[in-house]
Amino acid sequence: MKKFGIPVSLEANIKVIFIPFVTTIACITIFSLLGLNGYKRVVSRLTELRELGKTEKLLQNKVDVLRNIPEGILDKADVALIVLPESNAATYSVAQIRKSIVEYNFTINKIDTKIQGNKEGSEKALITFEISYDDELRLMELLGKIQSIAPLTRIEALIVKTINNVGVAEIELVTYGLDLPTQLPAITEPIVSLNENEIDTLDLMSGLTMPQTTKLDKKEFINRNNPFQ
Repeated sequence: MKKFGIPVSLEANIKVIFIPFVTTIACITIFSLLGLNGYKRVVSRLTELRELGKTEKLLQNKVDVLRNIPEGILDKADVALIVLPESNAATYSVAQIRKSIVEYNFTINKIDTKIQGNKEGSEKALITFEISYDDELRLMELLGKIQSIAPLTRIEALIVKTINNVGVAEIELVTYGLDLPTQLPAITEPIVSLNENEIDTLDLMSGLTMPQTTKLDKKEFINRNNPFQ
Protein backbone atom coordinates (compact mmCIF):
# COMPACT_ATOMS: atom_id res chain seq x y z
CA MET A 1 0.00 0.00 0.00
CA LYS A 2 1.29 3.45 -0.95
CA LYS A 3 0.44 6.76 0.64
CA PHE A 4 1.66 9.94 -1.05
CA GLY A 5 3.74 7.70 -3.18
CA ILE A 6 5.45 6.16 -0.17
CA PRO A 7 4.98 2.48 0.62
CA VAL A 8 3.13 2.01 3.98
CA SER A 9 2.79 -1.26 5.96
CA LEU A 10 -0.86 -1.91 7.04
CA GLU A 11 0.23 -4.51 9.54
CA ALA A 12 2.37 -1.96 11.39
CA ASN A 13 -0.58 0.45 11.62
CA ILE A 14 -2.78 -2.24 13.08
CA LYS A 15 -0.16 -3.04 15.71
CA VAL A 16 0.06 0.66 16.63
CA ILE A 17 -3.73 0.95 17.02
CA PHE A 18 -4.17 -2.45 18.75
CA ILE A 19 -2.01 -1.64 21.76
CA PRO A 20 -3.94 1.51 22.88
CA PHE A 21 -7.24 -0.23 22.11
CA VAL A 22 -6.43 -3.19 24.35
CA THR A 23 -5.13 -0.87 27.05
CA THR A 24 -8.36 1.15 26.94
CA ILE A 25 -10.53 -1.97 27.15
CA ALA A 26 -8.47 -3.26 30.09
CA CYS A 27 -8.76 0.07 31.92
CA ILE A 28 -12.51 0.19 31.36
CA THR A 29 -12.90 -3.37 32.65
CA ILE A 30 -10.78 -2.71 35.74
CA PHE A 31 -12.58 0.54 36.54
CA SER A 32 -15.96 -1.19 36.06
CA LEU A 33 -15.03 -3.96 38.51
CA LEU A 34 -13.67 -1.47 41.02
CA GLY A 35 -16.72 0.72 40.63
CA LEU A 36 -19.13 -2.19 41.14
CA ASN A 37 -17.24 -3.34 44.23
CA GLY A 38 -17.17 0.19 45.59
CA TYR A 39 -20.90 0.60 44.95
CA LYS A 40 -21.63 -2.57 46.92
CA ARG A 41 -19.52 -1.30 49.81
CA VAL A 42 -21.31 2.05 49.80
CA VAL A 43 -24.73 0.33 49.83
CA SER A 44 -23.58 -1.95 52.69
CA ARG A 45 -22.33 1.03 54.70
CA LEU A 46 -25.56 2.92 54.15
CA THR A 47 -27.56 -0.11 55.34
CA GLU A 48 -25.40 -0.38 58.47
CA LEU A 49 -25.84 3.36 59.06
CA ARG A 50 -29.63 3.03 58.89
CA GLU A 51 -29.59 0.07 61.34
CA LEU A 52 -27.35 2.01 63.72
CA GLY A 53 -29.77 4.92 63.50
CA LYS A 54 -32.69 2.66 64.50
CA THR A 55 -30.67 1.17 67.38
CA GLU A 56 -29.65 4.62 68.57
CA LYS A 57 -33.29 5.71 68.56
CA LEU A 58 -34.31 2.65 70.64
CA LEU A 59 -31.51 3.24 73.12
CA GLN A 60 -32.44 6.90 73.41
CA ASN A 61 -36.04 5.92 74.15
CA LYS A 62 -34.83 3.58 76.90
CA VAL A 63 -32.63 6.30 78.38
CA ASP A 64 -35.61 8.67 78.43
CA VAL A 65 -37.74 6.02 80.19
CA LEU A 66 -35.04 5.33 82.79
CA ARG A 67 -34.71 9.04 83.51
CA ASN A 68 -38.41 9.26 84.35
CA ILE A 69 -39.58 6.11 86.18
CA PRO A 70 -43.29 6.36 87.04
CA GLU A 71 -44.15 6.21 90.72
CA GLY A 72 -44.91 2.73 92.02
CA ILE A 73 -43.19 0.74 89.25
CA LEU A 74 -40.29 -0.38 91.44
CA ASP A 75 -42.68 -1.15 94.29
CA LYS A 76 -44.63 -3.53 92.05
CA ALA A 77 -41.42 -5.24 90.97
CA ASP A 78 -40.42 -5.77 94.59
CA VAL A 79 -43.88 -7.15 95.34
CA ALA A 80 -43.56 -9.70 92.53
CA LEU A 81 -40.32 -11.01 94.04
CA ILE A 82 -41.97 -11.50 97.44
CA VAL A 83 -45.33 -12.84 96.29
CA LEU A 84 -43.69 -15.44 94.04
CA PRO A 85 -40.26 -16.11 95.57
CA GLU A 86 -37.60 -17.90 93.55
CA SER A 87 -37.32 -20.75 96.05
CA ASN A 88 -38.50 -21.94 99.50
CA ALA A 89 -42.00 -20.51 99.07
CA ALA A 90 -43.31 -23.03 101.63
CA THR A 91 -40.81 -21.80 104.23
CA TYR A 92 -42.02 -18.22 103.91
CA SER A 93 -45.68 -19.26 104.04
CA VAL A 94 -45.28 -21.52 107.09
CA ALA A 95 -43.47 -18.75 108.98
CA GLN A 96 -46.14 -16.14 108.22
CA ILE A 97 -49.14 -18.42 108.83
CA ARG A 98 -47.68 -19.77 112.07
CA LYS A 99 -47.20 -16.20 113.27
CA SER A 100 -50.84 -15.36 112.48
CA ILE A 101 -52.13 -18.48 114.28
CA VAL A 102 -50.17 -17.54 117.40
CA GLU A 103 -51.59 -14.01 117.25
CA TYR A 104 -55.10 -15.48 117.39
CA ASN A 105 -54.14 -17.54 120.46
CA PHE A 106 -54.86 -20.81 118.67
CA THR A 107 -52.83 -23.96 119.31
CA ILE A 108 -50.87 -25.60 116.50
CA ASN A 109 -51.12 -29.38 116.74
CA LYS A 110 -49.38 -30.40 113.53
CA ILE A 111 -47.70 -28.93 110.43
CA ASP A 112 -47.03 -30.97 107.29
CA THR A 113 -45.43 -29.76 104.06
CA LYS A 114 -44.99 -31.46 100.69
CA ILE A 115 -43.22 -30.03 97.62
CA GLN A 116 -44.78 -31.16 94.35
CA GLY A 117 -41.64 -30.48 92.33
CA ASN A 118 -40.44 -27.88 89.91
CA LYS A 119 -42.21 -27.79 86.56
CA GLU A 120 -41.49 -25.13 83.92
CA GLY A 121 -39.85 -22.88 86.49
CA SER A 122 -42.75 -22.92 88.97
CA GLU A 123 -42.86 -24.43 92.44
CA LYS A 124 -45.99 -25.70 94.21
CA ALA A 125 -46.05 -26.73 97.85
CA LEU A 126 -48.85 -28.31 99.89
CA ILE A 127 -49.06 -27.20 103.52
CA THR A 128 -51.37 -28.71 106.14
CA PHE A 129 -52.03 -27.07 109.51
CA GLU A 130 -53.99 -28.76 112.29
CA ILE A 131 -54.99 -26.27 114.94
CA SER A 132 -57.22 -26.17 118.01
CA TYR A 133 -59.55 -23.18 118.29
CA ASP A 134 -62.19 -21.89 120.67
CA ASP A 135 -64.03 -19.34 118.52
CA GLU A 136 -65.45 -20.08 115.05
CA LEU A 137 -65.70 -16.39 114.10
CA ARG A 138 -62.03 -15.84 114.89
CA LEU A 139 -61.23 -18.97 112.87
CA MET A 140 -62.98 -17.42 109.83
CA GLU A 141 -61.01 -14.23 110.36
CA LEU A 142 -57.80 -16.26 110.42
CA LEU A 143 -58.70 -17.99 107.14
CA GLY A 144 -59.33 -14.63 105.49
CA LYS A 145 -56.01 -13.33 106.73
CA ILE A 146 -54.13 -16.39 105.46
CA GLN A 147 -55.30 -15.75 101.90
CA SER A 148 -53.95 -12.19 102.05
CA ILE A 149 -50.46 -13.19 103.19
CA ALA A 150 -47.50 -13.28 100.83
CA PRO A 151 -46.17 -15.53 99.30
CA LEU A 152 -49.21 -16.29 97.18
CA THR A 153 -51.29 -18.87 99.10
CA ARG A 154 -54.64 -20.52 98.38
CA ILE A 155 -56.86 -22.56 100.74
CA GLU A 156 -57.57 -25.95 99.15
CA ALA A 157 -59.67 -27.60 101.87
CA LEU A 158 -60.92 -27.08 105.41
CA ILE A 159 -61.99 -29.87 107.76
CA VAL A 160 -63.59 -28.85 111.06
CA LYS A 161 -64.40 -31.29 113.86
CA THR A 162 -64.79 -31.41 117.65
CA ILE A 163 -62.56 -33.55 119.87
CA ASN A 164 -63.26 -33.57 123.63
CA ASN A 165 -65.37 -30.43 123.29
CA VAL A 166 -62.47 -28.62 121.61
CA GLY A 167 -62.71 -27.37 118.03
CA VAL A 168 -60.04 -28.78 115.71
CA ALA A 169 -59.50 -27.46 112.17
CA GLU A 170 -57.35 -29.04 109.49
CA ILE A 171 -56.39 -26.44 106.87
CA GLU A 172 -54.90 -27.56 103.56
CA LEU A 173 -53.05 -24.81 101.71
CA VAL A 174 -51.16 -24.44 98.44
CA THR A 175 -48.37 -21.90 98.06
CA TYR A 176 -46.52 -20.99 94.89
CA GLY A 177 -43.03 -19.93 93.83
CA LEU A 178 -41.53 -18.99 90.48
CA ASP A 179 -37.96 -18.97 89.16
CA LEU A 180 -36.64 -15.59 88.12
CA PRO A 181 -35.54 -15.12 84.49
CA THR A 182 -31.86 -15.92 84.02
CA GLN A 183 -31.41 -13.77 80.90
CA LEU A 184 -32.45 -10.20 80.30
CA PRO A 185 -33.90 -9.18 76.90
CA ALA A 186 -31.53 -7.62 74.39
CA ILE A 187 -30.97 -3.91 74.95
CA THR A 188 -31.76 -3.26 71.29
CA GLU A 189 -35.31 -4.58 71.67
CA PRO A 190 -38.02 -1.91 71.99
CA ILE A 191 -39.69 -1.34 75.36
CA VAL A 192 -43.09 -3.01 75.63
CA SER A 193 -45.55 -1.48 78.09
CA LEU A 194 -47.60 -3.65 80.45
CA ASN A 195 -51.07 -4.52 79.24
CA GLU A 196 -54.20 -4.04 81.33
CA ASN A 197 -54.30 -7.64 82.61
CA GLU A 198 -50.66 -7.48 83.74
CA ILE A 199 -51.26 -4.21 85.58
CA ASP A 200 -54.38 -5.67 87.28
CA THR A 201 -52.36 -8.74 88.34
CA LEU A 202 -49.61 -6.60 89.85
CA ASP A 203 -52.20 -4.46 91.64
CA LEU A 204 -53.79 -7.62 93.09
CA MET A 205 -50.39 -8.89 94.22
CA SER A 206 -49.57 -5.50 95.73
CA GLY A 207 -52.61 -5.85 98.01
CA LEU A 208 -51.15 -8.87 99.81
CA THR A 209 -49.59 -8.43 103.23
CA MET A 210 -45.81 -8.42 103.10
CA PRO A 211 -43.89 -10.94 105.22
CA GLN A 212 -42.70 -9.66 108.56
CA THR A 213 -39.25 -10.74 109.63
CA THR A 214 -37.67 -10.70 113.07
CA LYS A 215 -34.39 -8.90 113.64
CA LEU A 216 -32.04 -10.77 115.94
CA ASP A 217 -29.99 -8.66 118.33
CA LYS A 218 -26.26 -9.13 118.31
CA LYS A 219 -25.05 -11.02 121.37
CA GLU A 220 -21.60 -11.54 122.77
CA PHE A 221 -19.90 -14.86 122.24
CA ILE A 222 -20.46 -17.30 125.12
CA ASN A 223 -17.53 -19.47 126.14
CA ARG A 224 -18.49 -23.13 126.00
CA ASN A 225 -16.73 -26.22 127.24
CA ASN A 226 -14.94 -28.24 124.58
CA PRO A 227 -16.56 -31.71 124.59
CA PHE A 228 -13.45 -33.26 122.95
CA GLN A 229 -11.10 -32.42 125.81
